[in-house]
Amino acid sequence: MRRQNSGTAPQWVTPHNRPADVLSRAAGLISREGPGGFLRAAGRFLTTLGRRIYWSREVRFYHLSIEKASTVTVTAPCDNVSLHVIESSGQALDLAARGFENILEALPGSGRKLERGAVAACAFVGHELASIDWMALSDEARPAVDGTPYPPRLVDGEACTGGAYTMPRFRRRGIGEYRFSAEVQYLRARGCHVCYNTIAVWNIPSQRCVERYGATFDVVFQHRRLLGRDSFRTVRTSAPPPSPP
Repeated sequence: MRRQNSGTAPQWVTPHNRPADVLSRAAGLISREGPGGFLRAAGRFLTTLGRRIYWSREVRFYHLSIEKASTVTVTAPCDNVSLHVIESSGQALDLAARGFENILEALPGSGRKLERGAVAACAFVGHELASIDWMALSDEARPAVDGTPYPPRLVDGEACTGGAYTMPRFRRRGIGEYRFSAEVQYLRARGCHVCYNTIAVWNIPSQRCVERYGATFDVVFQHRRLLGRDSFRTVRTSAPPPSPP
């Protein structure tokens, strides 16, 4: 996304409104990741459209003690990696002015999430965005991060994360795990004592990441979407079943 100067208040326009931005993003993907990167991005776009009609997956619901997680030591996986927490579109633009990749352009929808109160934790390799995750510290921001009902509401000292994504060319290098350390420190500095997140059962790398920080899962539920309506059903809990009498 790019800021459009209208002579009054700045307005954010999306690639949906500016086809030239879509072409620019496609050219950037081909330049950095080759035709394969472009095809993967196109596949994600088509998958997102399909999920608006029907979607079903099993998800683990995790909880994490921030105090315990803050004691975990994680070293930088490479010399030129840096961590940045972005709380507003203005901060994203400030980073872009310093030469870092603009998440508002790289990830359509990021501006809307920031406006709703979500916070982005980003890892950059050099000036290129390598990994991102989103945090919500309030019920108002939560729908932009995680729409599941586990738990039903956030209270003081609680937060949730969601939407983690590592660019394909930076995967299997420990960058996502290193990025998570920025989230832990950010939440601890704001007085949070517990963090929740949901991870698809097939997403083993993300599960290992949060489990290294001490996260444990309480329940596995099925998340189903049909024609835009979501439903949730508990499949199993992590606790062993009660012994028969």
